Amino acid sequence: MVAAVRRPEAVADIASEHPDRFSTVTFDVRDTEAAPGVVEHALERFGRVDVLVNNAGRGMVGAAELVDDSTLRDLMSRLGVMATEDLMRKALEALGEVDGPMSIEVIHRLVDAGDVEDPMSIAEVSDLLDVSAHTLRYYEKIGLVAVDRDSSGHRVYGPESIRRLVFLTRMRISGMAIRDLLHYVELVDAGEGTVPERLDMLLEHRDTVRRQIKELTLS
Repeated sequence: MVAAVRRPEAVADIASEHPDRFSTVTFDVRDTEAAPGVVEHALERFGRVDVLVNNAGRGMVGAAELVDDSTLRDLMSRLGVMATEDLMRKALEALGEVDGPMSIEVIHRLVDAGDVEDPMSIAEVSDLLDVSAHTLRYYEKIGLVAVDRDSSGHRVYGPESIRRLVFLTRMRISGMAIRDLLHYVELVDAGEGTVPERLDMLLEHRDTVRRQIKELTLS
């Protein structure tokens, strides 16, 4: 759990009691620029966003992503909590794009996507992998993939970057956490000497997936 609070010291006892499951980040609901950082903190710390609980606001019935911007902004602005809307939007992006389900067509497409040889733009890679440009920029920002730029400063994804993104996407579909992918990429970048450790990671992840499938089957 990540608690986005104005005074982290107010929940310091919980953080100290559950250091592996509870993390805090300072967040003022009036600071609209801080919202993306809260979601990125959650992704870096736990690898995913499952549920967003918001207690800053007033009555509104309906899913936030289905409410038009003007209605939501009017509601939030009355309380001076505009950043809450930004936080919800970013969290919903993470729910739907970083960990969201993919169509069967995209999954089949990923089987052959590693054979791409020509450079691609961010829009083309986004379409190929069925992930948003925001997610691709996030992967680059946290160091999961290196991306070249053309003379105009636009991102150019070469074959190596695309192959890595295909791998990352496959692993995310299977449920591997961002923190584990970061460690795996560090091992890859460290060279051939880390192959045994990489293999151990993949085997452990395979066993986790098999266990989850068995649990779902039994349920």
